[in-house]
Order: sequence, then C-alpha cells, then structure tokens
Amino acid sequence: MALSDSIPSVNKAWVYSEYGQSADVLKFDPNVAVPEIKEDQVLIKVVAASLNPIDFKRMLGYFKEIDSPPPTVPGYDVAGVVVKVGSQVTKFKNALVNPKKFGSLAEYTASEERVLALKPQNLSFVEAASLPLALETAYEGLERTEFSAGKSILVLGGAGGVGTHVIQLAKHVFGASKVAATASTKKLDLLRSLGADLAIDYTKDNFEDLPEKFDVVYDAVGQSDRAVKAVKENGKVVTIFGSVTPPALTFVLTSTGTILEKLKPYLESGKVKPVLDPTSPYPFSKTIEAFAYLETSRATGRSLCIPSLKMIEIVQAGNQSLSMAAASTDSIPSVNKAWVYSEYGKSADVLKLDPNVPVPEIKEDQVLIKVVAAALNPIDYKRMLGILRRPTLLYLYDVAGVVVKVGSQVTKFKVGDEVYGDLNEKAAQPKKFGSLAEYTAAEERVLALKPKNLSFVEAASLPWLLRLPMKGLNELNFLLEALGGGTHVIQLAKHVFGASKVAATASTRKLELLRSLGADLAVDYTKEKFEELPEKFDVAVKAVKEGGKVVTIVSGPAAPPAVHFVLTSTGTVLEKLKPYLEGGKVKPVLDPTSPYPFSKTVEAFAYLETSRATGKCCNMGLGADLAIDYTKDNFKDLPEKFDVVYDAGSEGSEKGGKVVTVAGPITPPAFIVMLTSSGSILEKLNPYMESGKVKAVIDPTGPYPFSKNLEAFAYLQASSRSYRKGGCVSHPIPMRYRVKSLASEHFLSCTSNMADASCVSTTPPSVNKAWIYREHGETAHVLKFETNVAVPQIKEDQVLIKVVAAALNPIDAKRILGLFRATDTALPTVPGFDVAGVVVKLGSKASKFNIGDEVYGDINEEGSINLKKFGTLAEYTAAEERLLALKPTNLSFVEAASLPMAMETAYEGLERVGLSAGQSILVLGGAGGWAHMLFRVAATASTKKLDLLRSLGADLAIDYTEESVEDLPEKFDVVFDAVGQSDKAVQAVKEEGRVVTIFGPITPPAFMFVLTSTGSNLEKLKPYLESGKVKPVLDPTGPYPFSKTLEAFAHLQTSRAAGKLAKHVFGASRVAATASTKKLDLLRSLGADLAIDYTKQNVEDLPEKFDVVYDAVGPYPFSKTIDAFAYLQTSRATGKLLYWPIQ
Repeated sequence: MALSDSIPSVNKAWVYSEYGQSADVLKFDPNVAVPEIKEDQVLIKVVAASLNPIDFKRMLGYFKEIDSPPPTVPGYDVAGVVVKVGSQVTKFKNALVNPKKFGSLAEYTASEERVLALKPQNLSFVEAASLPLALETAYEGLERTEFSAGKSILVLGGAGGVGTHVIQLAKHVFGASKVAATASTKKLDLLRSLGADLAIDYTKDNFEDLPEKFDVVYDAVGQSDRAVKAVKENGKVVTIFGSVTPPALTFVLTSTGTILEKLKPYLESGKVKPVLDPTSPYPFSKTIEAFAYLETSRATGRSLCIPSLKMIEIVQAGNQSLSMAAASTDSIPSVNKAWVYSEYGKSADVLKLDPNVPVPEIKEDQVLIKVVAAALNPIDYKRMLGILRRPTLLYLYDVAGVVVKVGSQVTKFKVGDEVYGDLNEKAAQPKKFGSLAEYTAAEERVLALKPKNLSFVEAASLPWLLRLPMKGLNELNFLLEALGGGTHVIQLAKHVFGASKVAATASTRKLELLRSLGADLAVDYTKEKFEELPEKFDVAVKAVKEGGKVVTIVSGPAAPPAVHFVLTSTGTVLEKLKPYLEGGKVKPVLDPTSPYPFSKTVEAFAYLETSRATGKCCNMGLGADLAIDYTKDNFKDLPEKFDVVYDAGSEGSEKGGKVVTVAGPITPPAFIVMLTSSGSILEKLNPYMESGKVKAVIDPTGPYPFSKNLEAFAYLQASSRSYRKGGCVSHPIPMRYRVKSLASEHFLSCTSNMADASCVSTTPPSVNKAWIYREHGETAHVLKFETNVAVPQIKEDQVLIKVVAAALNPIDAKRILGLFRATDTALPTVPGFDVAGVVVKLGSKASKFNIGDEVYGDINEEGSINLKKFGTLAEYTAAEERLLALKPTNLSFVEAASLPMAMETAYEGLERVGLSAGQSILVLGGAGGWAHMLFRVAATASTKKLDLLRSLGADLAIDYTEESVEDLPEKFDVVFDAVGQSDKAVQAVKEEGRVVTIFGPITPPAFMFVLTSTGSNLEKLKPYLESGKVKPVLDPTGPYPFSKTLEAFAHLQTSRAAGKLAKHVFGASRVAATASTKKLDLLRSLGADLAIDYTKQNVEDLPEKFDVVYDAVGPYPFSKTIDAFAYLQTSRATGKLLYWPIQ
C-alpha cells in the first residue's frame, strides 16, 4: 500500500488556548505543527478520532492542577495510519493504524507504540477510533473484579461507551452466566442486542430492588452507593466515576495496546463490536457540535470526529477505501488542524479549531498517527473545565488511525499499521496533545492493532471505556450502571469474564440496548432502585453481597466497601480483547449522534456534557469574633450569614455565597483547593508572623522527640471529629525543654541562640538517621527508624537543610496508608513535608539563601501529585529553594515548622475567594491546623476550644456541639470550611458571598483549591508573623522528640490535635468559627468574633450569613478515609470530579 514520502510540517487541528465551554474555546487551526515523534513513538495520520466525556471535562478545566497548560489539542481515542516511526519502534511499520498535550483531534498525532494496536481488519477507522478508551476501561474493570466464566454481572449504564463494551466483554469474552444492564427505555433493545440477558429500564425500575443479586456490579454511571445493594455477599463492585462506596472499588486506567491486542480476535470475529452514537461520525469541522452533544450525556456509545470531508465521504464508502485514503497521503505536514483550548471553561467557550497546530514530534518510543477517528470521554470535558488544572494543548485520548511515523525505539508497529488506543497512559498526568487533531503522537505501548472487523469510528470509541471495565472487573468479581462505560462492562463481564449473570441499569429507552449487549437483567433506574433488588451480586455497590466488591470509576464519594481505581492506559488490554472484538462478542456502542465531523467537535462536546450520551462520545488571640462550640451548636442554624465560609473540614453556602473547603465531601457551591507549595506565601506572611499578628498553634502533646514519631503518627491518626491544633511537631534532635536528658550541651546552647549558624556543621555526613517506610500500611506497622539512610544529594536549584523541627500533617499518615499510590513516588519513602532548619549546603544555581540561613517551608511543591520521596523526618533533607523562606526571627524552629502547609493553605484559600477588608467570614473547624490561621472571624470548635478561638481573634466562637452554624441569624461574606462540611457552609453565607473548602465533596457555590507550595506566600506573611499578629498554634502534646515519631503520628491520627489569618491580614469585619465546646476559647483567643459550638448548634441555622465560609474539616472518621477521599473527587460543574485526593 503506497504511503507518503513526506509528512507536512503543519496540519489542521482543533485547539483550545483557555479553559471553558467547547463552543467558546475550541478553535479550528489549519496551521498546527505536526508533532515530532520520540524514539518510541509513531506518527499517525488520523482517520478517525473518538470523543469521551473526559475530553470536555478537561477543556472545562477540571484537571487544571495536574494538566499541562494550554494551548491543547484534545482527544485520546484515535484510529489512523502510521506514517512515521520512532527509532525504537518495532511493533508497527509505516502503514495503517489506530492511532497528551497533543491529542487526536488533528490530522496527525504522535503516540508511543506501546499504547497502540493494529486495527482489526474488519473494523472501519471510525469504528476502531470509538473503541480504545471505552474498551480498555471495560476490560480492565472486569479484570480488577476477577470476573470469570459462570458469574453474573449487572452493568449500570449499559448503553454508555463503557457499559456497551462491558456487556459484550462479560458475555462473549469472560463467559458471564447472566448479564443485566440498565439504560433508558429507548435503549433497552440495544442492551439486548449486545448480549444483555436482562435489560433494566432505570426510568421505571430500581435495580437495587431486584430480588436477584449479582457476582459483579460494574458501575459506569457513578452510583456505587446504590450498586453495593445489588451485589451478592462476597461479590464485587467496580466503579469508574464518582464516590466509592465499599466494597466497591475504583481503578485508574493505564493505557497500553496490550488490552486492545488481547481483544482483537473478539473484535475481528464480531463477538465484541463498537457501539457508535447515531449522530456519529461528526465531520472535523463539527467538533464543537460533537462536544456539545457529548456534554449532554445523551450519547449512545461513542461520538466520533473525522478530520476531513474526504474522510467522511470515505467512511460512507466503506472501510477499505478509507484505509487506502489514509495510507495514500503523500507527506506528513508540519502543522495540522486540531481542536485546542488555551484556558479552562465550557467546551463551547474555550475549544477552538486551529488549522495551524504543529504536528507533534514523536519520541523514541512513540508513533505518529494519522487520526482517522477520535472518541470523546467525560474526562475530556472535565479536564477542559479545569478539574485537573494546568491547561493543555490538545484534547481527547481515544483514537483510531494509521501509523505514519515511528520513533527510533518503536518495535511494535510499522508505518501503515491501523491502530487504536487511549493516548493517555497515566490518568494523573493527562497528555497535552490529544487526539482531536489530524495527527497525534502516542507511546506504542498504549496502542493496539485495530480489529479488522471494526471501522475506525468503532475502534476509536473503545479504548478508554473498554479498558476501564476490564481493569475494574479484574480487580473485583455484577451490577452495572450501563450508560457511557457501562456498555463495555456488560459485554466484557458476559463475553470475556464469563459472568453467570449481568444486571445493568439505564433509563427506560436504553433497556433494550443493555439486553443486546448481554445484560441478563436490565434495570430501569427511573422506576426502580437497584439497591433494593432481592438478588445481590458478587460485584456492585449497595446491591453487593456481603463480602462482595464494588468498584467505581466516577469521581466523588466512595462508600465502603466500594473502591475507586485509576485507569492506567496500556495497549495490552486492547490486545487481550482483540479476539472478542474480531469475533463480534464485544462490540463498540456508538451514540446515535456519532460520529461527528471534525468541524463539529464543539457540538460533540456539548452533547457529551449533557450526560445523555449512550456509549461513547497564639495570647493576643487568634482573632475569632464568634467561637462556636460545635458539640452544642449547629453553625448552620446561626441567624447570621457570612461572606465566606472556610471549611477546614466541609458543609455549604447560600446562593451566591462562596465556600472553600480543604476536606471532603464537597457540597456545591463550595469549591476545594489543592495546595501547591511555594515559599512565596511564607514570605508574604513573614511580616505578620514577626509582628506576632499570626502565630503558630502547636498541639499540647508536641513536640515529639524524633524517636517517638510512631506515637506522633498514632496521635495524628486517631479520630476525626475533633481538630488538630497546628501540626504535631517532631524533632530530629530532642529539644531541651521536652527531653533535656537527651540533648548535648552544644545543642542546648544552639536552642537558646538559634541564630548562631556555627551550631550547625556545614560538612554534612554521608548518612543520617531517618524514619522510613518500605510498604504501605498503618504507621505503627510500617514506619521504621533507620540510622544509616543516605543523606540526599541536592540538585542545582536545591539546598540541603539540617532539620531542627518537622511538623506532621494528616496527608503524611494518609500517604503512608497508600491513599496516593497512583501519583506517589516509588517506595521506600521518608515521610514529612513541613520543616524548619538551617541551610548547610547550596546547589550550583541556588542564590536565594546562604549557608547558615534559618529557613522553613513545605518541601512538597505539587500537593498530592509527584510527592517527595525524601521528606522531612530525617536529620537532613533537600528542598528547592523556591519552596523555602527565611524563618521569622521571633519564631522558634518548633513554631516555624508548624506553619507552612497549614498557613499556605489558609492564605491561598482566602486569596481564591477574594476576601477583602470589611467582609465577614465563618470558619468551620476553627481549632484545626489550617483554620486557626484564618481569624479574625467567626469560628466553630468544640466547647473546650472556644477560648482558643477567641484568643486567636474570633469575634464569635461557636460551639458546634451545642449549636448549628447554619442556624445562625447572621450570614457571612466568606465561609472557610476546614472540616469538609460545604453542604452546611453554603447555608451560612450571604447571597453573593463565597465558600471555600479544603476537603471535598463540594456543594456549589462552594469551591475547592489545590495548594501549590512556594516560599512566596511565607515571605508575604513574614511581617505578620514577626509582629505577632499571626502566631503558630502548637498542639500541647508537642514537640515530640525524633525518637517519638510514631507517637506523634498516633496523636495526629486521633484528630484531637488543636491547631491562623483572615482577621489580621485580610481585615475581616467579623469572624465566626466552629469547634467543639472545649475549644471555643481557643477560637476567641485567635480572634474569632463568634465561636460556634458545633455539638450544640448548626451553622446553617445561624441568622447571620457570611461573605466567605472556609470549610477545613471532614465528616469522616479516620477509618473511613478511603470513602472520604473517594467522595472528595467531585466537581462543581457536573457533581463529579475526576480528581486526585487532596490533603
């Protein structure tokens, strides 16, 4: 087959340069540079690209915090022809293929060959492009549940992109004994056609009410709380969206071509088939329309985009001529057309078609794919909304196309191979160039050869949705929500894993679709609750058997025993499923509106966003004016409302108000913040700390000696309705006033004269003492004290610090438990982020500090992403100088170490809501480590901590044990939720006020933020710290000696530690805060005007409303951390946030 002698330098692509609605930001650019491939990549001439919900969510900015910055070409799923191979590419040659910042909505795209697979010969490019993400998701979900022949499965959302494939895989690949699936009424026939034995109309029946229970419930719609009710005892529930209700589990898809290759026989035999939305494929020029349709959530199967009119005509003419056209390109351009967004927002607002997007340069292990078809996934528009933050260049992940170029290390494909796959290998690190372009690049490992019997459109609809259920089912043992990804769960459970029975939920009109996919029981969720079904399943959520498992893929709460999984894209799942796809047992399910032409990408996103798609497509006081005892009062019952509610745990705000939370769950309109560590915040606050306006609040049990770190962790972890006062501080060298017998005379003189740098040797040893864990688990079991740990080697921009004090945060204990595995570094790990110490060595490019400088900071720059491998629980640690700030001269090392993460979180949350002088604020969880930095305000705490609130500056200390903040007659300008009660916080905020939360979930209009650690904020606050306006609040048990680290963790985990900024820095007119009765005085001492006892009063009942509500606490006990984190992953735009756990 003739192939191009040259590849153009530019190609047409859809690009967005800002986040927003696809209709507003996605632009067509005819001059986008064709991506340069790496050694392991291939360049693909895109024939078809498939849209996934993740595409428009990404465009909306849902993934800003972990995403690459715009401009971005969206798209993941692709089908096309390999036109160039990297130097290491061995899998493909320059021939037909299924085919990051540069995605698949372009004429050319680059991809690692490992994520690609040869396109099944019986599939058109359109069909192939519809498959990768959905098919791989379906397959991987089924594998996660350990689904096997003879088991029954219920697929929730059986008519969706994933659900349609789950039905087929379960029935035809796994050998399910019975497949049940849910869909709306008009889609029931589709379920049956896919192999569903029971098609459930969710508009009429509740699947949880079924008398029959299932071995596995595959939740493709985010209803794990209901799914667990339909699973058998010892069954399993897997979910791909939202909160996870145990025993459900969720997974993160890792894109590789292996799943596609496994499934090739099934695809070529017709056992597994692509399911395309009737509106597909969309011409490339209609990409905006495709997104619009995708955003409606009405799509059936997958929404597809075709890069050119020529391709559209060829699609109509048949697969053979399409393949020939894809392979007949004379050259690979330097630029191509791609859909790109350069800011976050709705797809209609930010997604733009750019005809001049450079074709991606492939790496050694990548291939360049000529995109034939690309599929949209919910993650696409969520990413566009900024849920993963860090805007990107290109969009979409699912792609089907032809390899047009291979990287030097690519061995799997050759130019001309027809491949398909999910370009995004790691869900936590979305690709900047996706599949909504004419060309896209992908690692060969995430691709697989397109099943011959599938068109590119069908193939592009499969990868993400097919691998997700496959991975989820392998993790567990079925009740499925059948829309979106559920369609593939049904198929995989029935045909691949051999489920004895598959039940799935859907609306009335989609029940037939569930049955067609292999569902034995199709449950109409509009009429019946699946959790009330008499039959239980091996896998599900709420409908799960005792001992069963529930897996969820939808962001949000994961109710135990549900589990959430993160999909890791590889082509292996696609390869596994190839026989089923070729055999027709597993089929793509395309939304009737698909495929959309490339020009209608915005419309495709708009449709995707509707969710109707079927298938794919310290003494001067802290400053609280009101200290509320939460053990007595419900802050929600306060008559006063606030401008801002800061939830340092999470509850809610009146319409128009602002709620920010640092803990889950998130009740809209609350939003959550993820801290990105920098020294800039510390530098901003140094004046306040040096003046004494901002003070450290240290738990009375601290500091712990270094040898007692286990005790510190145990204390940290113990429970969760009382709040940590500052950080549990741990000393690498025992402090004299804690364990005088352990300190040397030399060190004693240093502790009384901390400015004397001669106390610290500038010749660090090669090894030092450190606390380290080599496996995940409870700190008491896995955290070990070692005396010969190598001192870290510093990089050019780093400094080596002699640690004097380190503070523990809840994220430390959660990390040790393994809650951040998906984004964490490999073990072994030295934990700890907050530090205070002396610089003993400088990197070659470090210019900010001198040897002997006393510094402090949070050494983890990117929140819960890319966590530091070597932390602060050691004698020496390394940190980038930008994350550090000079220690305020009036603070001890112990006080300074307690500040960084908590103070930066408080400061950044207040900045995010725009708190200004004269506004009132309500702080939920005012006695906690984050929240105590927020006064002067109203704050909640337990009874015994109300005085602390007042001492900190609270005008109102509310005892949460006696009154509810939401019942206060006064409303606030801001509610800062530091406890995770944004649903209550929104009821205490003024109209047009704001609620910010630091824990999810988020109740709009509350919002959440992700902290980025830099030293700049610490520097900003230095004047306040030095003046004493802001003071550290240390837990009375601290500091712990280094040897007592375990005890410090134990105390931290009790959440009884008592912990810092709005009153004295931002000039709040009134601060209310919640706490338990005994902590109301603490709130007042911190500056709270109103201290609310949350044990007695509901904040939402306060007559007063606030401008800001800051939510800084979480409602979950520590034992329910997994559920809290799962629920944390929600989004204020769609209620579901594909996000990473936030500290």
